[in-house]
Amino acid sequence: MHMNPTFSVVIPVYNRSEFLAETLASVNAQTTPPYEILVIDDGSSEDEAETISRIVHEAGGKLVRQDNAGAGIARNRGGQEANGVYLVFLDSDDLMSPVALATYTHVITQTNASLIAASYSEFNDDSPLNQEVTTDLEVKMNRFDDYFASSHNHEIVLGAGMMVLRRDLFLNSGGFTDLRVNAEDHDLAVRLGEAPVFVQIVSPTMLMYRRHANSLTAETDKSRAGIEFLLKQEREGRFPGGQQRSVERRQILTRHVRPVSLACLQEGDRTGACQLYRATFGTHVRQGAWKYLLGFPLLWLKSLFK
Repeated sequence: MHMNPTFSVVIPVYNRSEFLAETLASVNAQTTPPYEILVIDDGSSEDEAETISRIVHEAGGKLVRQDNAGAGIARNRGGQEANGVYLVFLDSDDLMSPVALATYTHVITQTNASLIAASYSEFNDDSPLNQEVTTDLEVKMNRFDDYFASSHNHEIVLGAGMMVLRRDLFLNSGGFTDLRVNAEDHDLAVRLGEAPVFVQIVSPTMLMYRRHANSLTAETDKSRAGIEFLLKQEREGRFPGGQQRSVERRQILTRHVRPVSLACLQEGDRTGACQLYRATFGTHVRQGAWKYLLGFPLLWLKSLFK
């Protein structure tokens, strides 16, 4: 087991200096300090780049600049530049709990986890941040042999900003896709599906996720493109596990399909929503997901009268 894991915190940023100082302050407030902080400036404008450089310097982080290539490529660059045993991905507008790295250390020494899904809470600029400030390491977690083995747990969220994983595992996987889609983190998680051991942290809260209008996850068209990419990866057999793990794998994939198809309906993209519904209809039947199967057509009809 890794008795003294080291953590490289990787933060991609693109023209978002207004949140970055607060994000970096949350990393520097850790009860267990990070090995290093890497901020990857993904081609910010000249004025923003100057501000970002100042903020990173004042926070004691390392700044790496690249031409604009998207958050996935920026995270890949961070993984390549990092020197810690584990990578902790953090978005430039989110915050870490003060005990996040201490909790990850505890989890890793107890379980030898190679992949961790961090617990999180949400906040936005119009609501107060109910940050859980605690030094108590009474950690509640769920341990699985690997990520696929967690397929029955519908409460697991494994977005990029909630990922903690071994750096060697990340590099061997090829990292994030270079496509500019929102589900690049889900693609990586499924490609790491058989890596032992996977742990979901239930409490305390590790990450405070900021909801705002400019959030990339609010772009429904990119989310749909990302889900279509996941389904294409599955059809072409690019995920591990073969037929033996197909039920678990598709359980995870359809968990991502459902909210995006419904979001498409809400945004008036009925064609895109129907494509996702049809592409996964058989899988949903086999899973017995009747609430979704019967509810989607009703919501589609309702959307005609908006």
